[in-house]
Amino acid sequence: MLRKAVCGILLILLFMVMFLSAINIKPAKAEWTGTVYIRVDGSIDPPDAPIITYDNVTYTLTDNITSSGDGIIVERDNIIIDGAGYTLKGVGDFEFKGVKLSDITNVTIKNMKIKSFENGIFINCSWKCKIIWNYIKNNKNAIWLQNSYNNTIAKNIVTENNGYSLILDNSSKNKIQENNITRNNGIRLSNSSNNLISGNYIAYNWFGIYLRDSSSDNIIEYNNIKANENWGIVVYSSSNVIIKNNVSDHQGYFPIYSLGLSGSNNTVSGNTIMNNSVGLTIGGNNNTITENKIKLNAGSGITVGGNFNTIFQNIIEDNSGEGISLISSSHNNTISQNIVRSNRLHGIHLGPGYDNSLLLNFVENNRIGIGLYYSSSNNNISRNTVVNSWCGICLSDSSNNNNISMNRIAYNDYGIYLRSSLDNKIYHNNFINNTQQVYDSSRDDPNISPSINIWDDGYPSGGNYWDDHSGVDYYSGPYQNETGSDGIGDTPYVIDEYNVDRYPLMGPFNSFNTSVGCSVDVISNSTIEDFKYFKSNSTIVTHISNMTANQTAGFCRLTIPHELVLPPYIVKVNGTEVEYETIYENYTEGISIIYFAYEHPRLEIMVMPEFPSATTLTLLMLTILTATILFKNKRKTKAQQIPKFPRTAQHADKS
Repeated sequence: MLRKAVCGILLILLFMVMFLSAINIKPAKAEWTGTVYIRVDGSIDPPDAPIITYDNVTYTLTDNITSSGDGIIVERDNIIIDGAGYTLKGVGDFEFKGVKLSDITNVTIKNMKIKSFENGIFINCSWKCKIIWNYIKNNKNAIWLQNSYNNTIAKNIVTENNGYSLILDNSSKNKIQENNITRNNGIRLSNSSNNLISGNYIAYNWFGIYLRDSSSDNIIEYNNIKANENWGIVVYSSSNVIIKNNVSDHQGYFPIYSLGLSGSNNTVSGNTIMNNSVGLTIGGNNNTITENKIKLNAGSGITVGGNFNTIFQNIIEDNSGEGISLISSSHNNTISQNIVRSNRLHGIHLGPGYDNSLLLNFVENNRIGIGLYYSSSNNNISRNTVVNSWCGICLSDSSNNNNISMNRIAYNDYGIYLRSSLDNKIYHNNFINNTQQVYDSSRDDPNISPSINIWDDGYPSGGNYWDDHSGVDYYSGPYQNETGSDGIGDTPYVIDEYNVDRYPLMGPFNSFNTSVGCSVDVISNSTIEDFKYFKSNSTIVTHISNMTANQTAGFCRLTIPHELVLPPYIVKVNGTEVEYETIYENYTEGISIIYFAYEHPRLEIMVMPEFPSATTLTLLMLTILTATILFKNKRKTKAQQIPKFPRTAQHADKS
């Protein structure tokens, strides 16, 4: 009985607890729904909206807002709307705006979550507004600026299924900084200029940054553009855009372009561009591409389809296609001082191209160092180093009338490969340790006509240095029958029956620039360790050493512009004057070529004018004049300091 009584009491208590709990259950609070207006006078309409203000300046959300129309419409200038972490949400039919600013000045929208609108934030004809620290997702477009300027879009998270993250139409002088933009379309500018896009993280989008329709004079800098599926940065029909110090690493997504230019007068500098289909594509004119690192792209590093572009001091390596490729008859481009190495196909490829300059590039370990194809003509290929390739320089398919000079072509299977290419002028190059210095494909294919080219610059300028040339140098002159050495071999270097270097050089060719813009050409069988020109006294100083351990004698042949040092000369080796031979002297051309020999090992060579130049003579005369004046002044001062003694009686009598 007692057990039944206890159980009954417990059962009654359980029912009482359940009943009381049921009484205390409150209905769920309904989320506020509607459109909020912040009126010109500062009032909130409707007044029951979950927004509060105490000063008509700062407006703070106190709850989430759901709207089947526009979310918040701002009619008042100079205010701050603080979302306080609450959510402004549309119903997903993408016809309305989350926050709408039209003809508004100096409004800040911050700390708000915005989703499911046509435009998360829409700014029209407004200026000096700030959109900061917001979280925007699942809108057709996250932020849209139209006819607006001097606004700041900063530190927002724009993610997940927005159409465009940010659109600027006819909007200028805006700042887009330090936003996190992921899994959408990226940033698009149309007819929008003088904007700054800086420090943004733009990743896993359909594209990164897209400028079109005369969006000129914009700056795109310090952005991290990563793993976008289509484009990294594209500049279309826009000019004077500066793209600098961005990292565009698509991590194997291989978009069409990491960076594409079709406008003119743009500058691309200091960027890292990697892991794309094509690193950088240039379709416009007068663009400058400098100091970029472009590597590990599935296609070419740089592809140029425009004219008058400058590509210099870039590092282009480990691309699966070409390092640099000029296509579509590109002309008058300058490619200089680049490091182009370890690309699977060509280091630098022209096909076709004309009137381009390839200068001072270091081209290493590509399949073909420099290749000219499909009637590439009148190009200047000069002062490049082309090493460790299957072919150093390839001329094919009627690539005629090119100038190839002052290059170092070394350690290649073929130094130069020729196929049906004529009248190229090839001189002052150094051919060193190539398996075969020159190969003409007509040797093995009777259907191919021989390539007949020019292999020297006449006498006394000379031809090329061939490290396998076994000739001697006892004579000089155009026919090499005059007594005395001149740095040119006495017998020609025969490539084949059609191609002969008539004046092979007896030492490698070097050319040294000076501070006054002129260069001094040096042919020597010694190692030139440094080269200096002193303008103050018109003197050339260089240090040399023996090229091999057992070398006991050497020679130097210098081509000296008269603008640098006027003849006749004094030549000193380790301070001792030595005799030299004048190979050539022409006052109309303003050059002298001199030749002298010496014994090794390390030496200092000095070349100076025998008579001082007008400048030196003037300085000398001024120095003498100054010294004379000082000397006279010193004597006069001394005379003034001698004491005057009184006349004595004896003196007076004599007087």
